[in-house]
Amino acid sequence: MATETQRASRTIEAPASPAEQPVALQLRSLRLDKDERRGSGRRVRWLRMLLWLGVTGGVIVAAGLWANSAGYFEKPPVEVDAVVFGASDSSDVLLDLTGYLAPRRRINVSPRVGGYIVAFPCEAGQRVKKGDLLVQIDDRLFKAEVESAKATLAQWQSKLDELQHGALPEEIAKATALFDQAKHQLDKADQDLKRAIATRERSPQVITDAEMTQRNTEYRSAKANAASFEQSLLLLKHGARPEQVAAAEAQVEQAQALLRKAEVMVDNARLVAPHDATVIEKNGEEGEGIHPEVVIKSLCVLADLSDMEAEVEVQETDLQRIAVGDPCRVIPDAYENHTYDGQIVRILPLVNKARGTVVVKVRVLNPDEHLLVDMNCRVLFVRKDNPNAAERLPRVPKRAVVEEEGTASYVYVLDGLVARRRNVELGASDGEEFEIKSGLQKGEIVLMSGAESLTDGRRVRPPKLPDANAGGAPAGTTPKKSAGESS
Repeated sequence: MATETQRASRTIEAPASPAEQPVALQLRSLRLDKDERRGSGRRVRWLRMLLWLGVTGGVIVAAGLWANSAGYFEKPPVEVDAVVFGASDSSDVLLDLTGYLAPRRRINVSPRVGGYIVAFPCEAGQRVKKGDLLVQIDDRLFKAEVESAKATLAQWQSKLDELQHGALPEEIAKATALFDQAKHQLDKADQDLKRAIATRERSPQVITDAEMTQRNTEYRSAKANAASFEQSLLLLKHGARPEQVAAAEAQVEQAQALLRKAEVMVDNARLVAPHDATVIEKNGEEGEGIHPEVVIKSLCVLADLSDMEAEVEVQETDLQRIAVGDPCRVIPDAYENHTYDGQIVRILPLVNKARGTVVVKVRVLNPDEHLLVDMNCRVLFVRKDNPNAAERLPRVPKRAVVEEEGTASYVYVLDGLVARRRNVELGASDGEEFEIKSGLQKGEIVLMSGAESLTDGRRVRPPKLPDANAGGAPAGTTPKKSAGESS
């Protein structure tokens, strides 16, 4: 009661003024009842809820689409068996061995003279042709020796020609004139001596002993002089003695040998490629000094990569199963999708006593740029007495083929880690396998599908290829990879 009385008193104490009364009445008219305010709030809340549900649903749908495109909702990879299309049957493989590749011709280019390298134009991996310069060693000293040897040879050759061809006519004429003059002097001395003797016999006192001695000396001197010129003339006419000619010929041969030696030294300073090959090693640079008498090493190594061989060791107990000329297949470890034809060319006549093996050389008949020196490889020795092997079409197991009425038959091949559908043309069937006329390439991996487990684009686990002892592709035979799979 007190409260109501106080409220009434406050209302009476603060009546609205006439100016304010219309505004208050207007504000009261704008107020909403409690029922009206409650209904409007529900509609707003429902509108807000619908808006949030729409936004949330859109986000969820967008996230799902993104996750699906990113592969989060893909089925897990399926595990299937596989075979290699076109691989040899295990029954066709006699031996499956590992070895390495080597060129049939491998040349170590070593220095033959000492000096400094003035040119080394080749690089490892470079292809060179026969006669191309590999290494040039300073050859100035050797060239000087060549010039000296040429001068010595010319000198002795001239002497030999003189001895062999004899004197010139002019020389013979000159010697003849000198001999005639000597004969005249001899005749004069002879006459003087005879007159002196005659005079002394008639008048001994006229010619003294001293004059007689002088006349005798002049005669003997003129006689000796005439004899000397006569012998010189005879030598010119008859030519040199055989001994002199032989000695001169020996000197010429010695000079020629020295010249050849000097020229060989010049040639040895220039190392060129003996045939077309590839430089696989380089062991030197320009300016480096070479002393072959102290350290012997190869400046570079050449190999003919177009003539490659695979070298394997065969147990001596298996030698009876192979022979020179038998076919083989060579598969390098680095490129397992490449298979090369091979043929046994040599069986070395030496057994490793400790291991009981024999080295067998297999020539690669179709080498290419993928084959490198000392590359590891597998060698499959196959039968050569299977006449139907070449004519028989490649086959795949029957359970790898999907046959549907009204559509072409197809198989699934491995593309990276994804199964891809491939239409094929089937041939004859033996109940377990189908011959494939077209649609597949040799070396492709065919999946053992069954329509219930594989679809086009389905991810698969990396299949384990069957071993040779279990049938199908032989161990070590790896199929040709698809374009989407790296080597």
